[in-house]
Amino acid sequence: YHIIIKDGSRIPVEMSIAIMKDPNGKPIGFVGTSRDISERKQAEAALRESEERYRSMVELAPDGIMTMDMKGVITSVNSAFSRWTGYSKDEIVGKHFTKLRTIRARDIPIYLKLFSFVLKGKTPPPFEFAYIRKDGTQRLGEAHATFVEEGDKKAGFQAILRDITERKRAEEALRESEEQARHLLEFQ
Repeated sequence: YHIIIKDGSRIPVEMSIAIMKDPNGKPIGFVGTSRDISERKQAEAALRESEERYRSMVELAPDGIMTMDMKGVITSVNSAFSRWTGYSKDEIVGKHFTKLRTIRARDIPIYLKLFSFVLKGKTPPPFEFAYIRKDGTQRLGEAHATFVEEGDKKAGFQAILRDITERKRAEEALRESEEQARHLLEFQ
């Protein structure tokens, strides 16, 4: 409830009320207590605001962000992850990571090894991988995976994924160009 205090302002309170009875059990009144919960309400509002900022930041990130529980089940993905894979969040969240159609079957043993590496509390170095979009095209990505803890308890995993297909194509074109230039210089 809110109560109005002497200066006319309203403050949130938590109230507890009980019926008072005489020795014969007949109700004779009420007794109650109230406690100012302004600080708690302010803390709850600050937490909601912080969570909203975090959610907005994750959704607006250009990189794909994915979280998994300790069993390897996808618990969340952001919009960038959906955009790059072509799969909606509903088609991804709730599935075991080995069941994702974005993963090539031949790569599953590598992912299981990385999963076990992270389970041991180790952070793997960034790694490159191939993935398959919903439309069947193959792309290249780079992942940074880490362990997520809630308090002192292991809660799951988080991966930040970046599509590096264009970067790899540009690197390959540069390498080929340098090789051609070297080859031409050899004939002069």
